[in-house]
Amino acid sequence: MNDLEIVERLAKLETRMEALEGDSIKVAEKVDLILQRMEKQQSFIGGVVFVLSALWGLLYAFRDWIISPK
Repeated sequence: MNDLEIVERLAKLETRMEALEGDSIKVAEKVDLILQRMEKQQSFIGGVVFVLSALWGLLYAFRDWIISPK
């Protein structure tokens, strides 16, 4: 293998490496976006569970007053 072939192979490897670096950056950005969406979804679900548990607590606390005949 002569020096010219080595230089050509090295140039091809560098080109591939640059492409892979660009792809890895894109993947990292998409993962960050997915994590942000998951955090928002978890916050929303937590809020819904909190409201439902508060309503359940109120219904349980006032069950006799709500259910009892007048």
